[in-house]
Amino acid sequence: MTRSPRVFRTVERAREELTASIDTPELQEASALLRHHDCPSVETMLDLHLAGAGGVSPITTLLAKHPELAGTDEIPLERFLLAATARAALDRIASLPVVDSVRQLLLDEICLYASPDVRRRPMLHRDTESFRAACEVVRLRRFPAGQYHWDVSGFSRRHLRHVAIRDLPAFLLFLARHMKGRGPAFFPHVNGFRRNPYVWLETESNRSLHRMATSLALQPAIVGLVTRAWLHDPQLGETSPHLAWINRVFLENGGLVVANGPAGTDAGFLANNASRQKSFEEGSYRPQYGIVLWPRAAMLEWAVRHPEFAD
Repeated sequence: MTRSPRVFRTVERAREELTASIDTPELQEASALLRHHDCPSVETMLDLHLAGAGGVSPITTLLAKHPELAGTDEIPLERFLLAATARAALDRIASLPVVDSVRQLLLDEICLYASPDVRRRPMLHRDTESFRAACEVVRLRRFPAGQYHWDVSGFSRRHLRHVAIRDLPAFLLFLARHMKGRGPAFFPHVNGFRRNPYVWLETESNRSLHRMATSLALQPAIVGLVTRAWLHDPQLGETSPHLAWINRVFLENGGLVVANGPAGTDAGFLANNASRQKSFEEGSYRPQYGIVLWPRAAMLEWAVRHPEFAD
């Protein structure tokens, strides 16, 4: 299938789009509100929101004083904070150690935050996980790769207690011998802002992983890819055959996938799938988290062998 030609967004075009959004009356009202209350910089506001300092976000505190802004579907304060932070970060994007296609996706996504469509607007409400993801993107700590985002993290020791005893020796050996440490590593996340949130395609997933691998090549300190999610349950193919391919790329290309304890109902496996929800309610489906370890060398070798996934 022929892929549609892309219209590339330059930094200057992104600056113009972000400025046009910031200059709209509703976002200017949000800007005036921040000045009136002598708030810290937009970057600091987002950082405090991400940190959850004292358990209360400064965004929530401010909007509690101004319910006329808090109650609108236009979410002007959230959009202003994201757009202004993104505009201030534009000149740093060229020097990021990522491939050009990731830079392009980054410019596309930060412009989307400033002028979201009707479907994505609720995703930028201050109380959502997707808003937190957007905050990390405009702070250049999280990067769009297509179907996935990624940030830099690693394997958390607290998850060791959920590795089955029979799997533990091989898991620890793999972590030491092949990963050469717990991190830093690329940690992928499902990209909720992707074009079609109801479709999850193997080819597009591999394109995302290829962008990560070629960006990883530019970052020598990164030990590989680490992730933990219900989508990587080693038994997923038995309950959701259409998703059996998700772990295949890792298992067939030098990676390791192990079960890592039961997944809670907030893990996401009930979303957009009535059949899976019915099976869970009947007790025939008990999802597990799965941990993926994909060493740097194996990831880079896979990318070299599969230029068809390159942009």
